[in-house]
Amino acid sequence: MESKEQKVVDSFIKKIRKRNEPVVILSHLNADPDAVASAILFHYFLNSLNVKSSIYFPKINKVSKNILLRLSITYPQAEISSMNNFYVIVDTSNSILLESMRDRVTHYLDKTLVIDHHSSKGDLSKAKYKILKNETATTVIITNILKSFGIKLPSNLSTLALTGIIYDTQRFRFLSINTLKALTYLLENGGEYEKALRIMYEYEIDVSEKIARIKGVKRADIIRIGKYLIAITHVSSYEANVANALIMLGTDLSIVVGGKKGEIRVSARATKAFVEETGIKIGSLLMKKLEKYLRGEGGGHETAGGFNGKGDIHETLRIIKKILFKELLNSSFK
Repeated sequence: MESKEQKVVDSFIKKIRKRNEPVVILSHLNADPDAVASAILFHYFLNSLNVKSSIYFPKINKVSKNILLRLSITYPQAEISSMNNFYVIVDTSNSILLESMRDRVTHYLDKTLVIDHHSSKGDLSKAKYKILKNETATTVIITNILKSFGIKLPSNLSTLALTGIIYDTQRFRFLSINTLKALTYLLENGGEYEKALRIMYEYEIDVSEKIARIKGVKRADIIRIGKYLIAITHVSSYEANVANALIMLGTDLSIVVGGKKGEIRVSARATKAFVEETGIKIGSLLMKKLEKYLRGEGGGHETAGGFNGKGDIHETLRIIKKILFKELLNSSFK
């Protein structure tokens, strides 16, 4: 029996073949391993079906760059001058994260397929073709689509997919039946788990990121709520990395604000225990509520989220504290 995901993809591919137009696959700014693996796997899938496609990343992060280099993986970069394209958006449903491609994609939602695993749904959820599931990683969704179509992957792409899943599950802190199915398929197709782990964590942190981490710790307001520690801080760059570093240092919730010249970026991370006990979901609740006070869009999943928009850093910090304290007062945590 054909799954819901298969039906959506089948319908999308039929329309592409009818119009005979190329496909551009996109993901969010600072594409992490899950976003990069998702885009490249879907490109391989379309290529296997003789559907021409290329990939456009506004920017990919350093971990992703190192993974592609170590696995000797390249991809066809999209020529975005033409307007006659179909679009596949992976690992986000918020158009603000597409940067310069935002207006073009939102104008052609009838020719767009969105595949995303985040629980909060952005404006791209209005696309005609969509697969939006609360899953551990977008790579999990796409891997299982490939499996359902009987696609075989080469070893290096299977290993790439493993890095995407490892990254977004935080080394399998979060699991689902679909995650296990995807992992089995990838290992059967030559995926090398040990290699995936090694290349993910071997990249050298450059001086600018080290400085951002140190500044983030130095500037942090540390708030104790019962047994939980919350860190709220600001830096000019590397917000997500600083948020992750604060969690590794022992905080239960870290919120990092960054940006320059009126641009605001917020990255937040939390432990599973904090989310479960307080009931505060980082992406769909905390980051989404920022939209009420600031111009921009937020989202994510239970333990990680982000916001991109316009505003002042210090005003944003004030608003975040206001929202957080209100949610804590109303939460299940006592």
